[in-house]
Amino acid sequence: AWVSKAHDRRRAEAASHGVKFGSYHFAHPAPGNAVAEAQHFLSVAKPQPGDLAPMLDLELNDHGMGESALTTWVENWFAEVARHTGSNRGLLYTKFNLARRPKGVYLWTSRYSDNNAWPTVAKPFWRWFLWQFTDGKFGNPAAVPGIGHVDASTLHRGLKWVNLARVTLPKKGKKVKPKPTSNNPAPKP
Repeated sequence: AWVSKAHDRRRAEAASHGVKFGSYHFAHPAPGNAVAEAQHFLSVAKPQPGDLAPMLDLELNDHGMGESALTTWVENWFAEVARHTGSNRGLLYTKFNLARRPKGVYLWTSRYSDNNAWPTVAKPFWRWFLWQFTDGKFGNPAAVPGIGHVDASTLHRGLKWVNLARVTLPKKGKKVKPKPTSNNPAPKP
């Protein structure tokens, strides 16, 4: 698995400027590996209270998992992350339809076009939370002054910036107990 060598440096830089930090995991779903991928993510990202919620980047389905199996895989990944962070808040970046929306998880989607045509919403989500509208090549604007060509996203216009709290790990709170699934059994006492 590839890990950005700049991850820890970027976390420190964000903290020094008072900017919230978050990490994402580029998924390679295969039957039975959701918990292992989540554990790898946790070992590298080390999510902290107050961070942006963990994000699962689900762009590939190399094993051709069906909607039900892919849904279970996503649920198991988020359940394992929740078990360690105490929060079921998360973002899912995907174009794939799922059978169920994992509790506390919001959709981050993409569509790049120079006229900024709105993206399609993957089922069962009814709207996107964040939209990546440019990949630095297509979309308007495709560049940010002082930075250059970059990926850029926007919050759904029906939401207010205060809604970002929905995708931030709580600073304090009660730990969640994720529902056990066939691939993520309840821990033994």
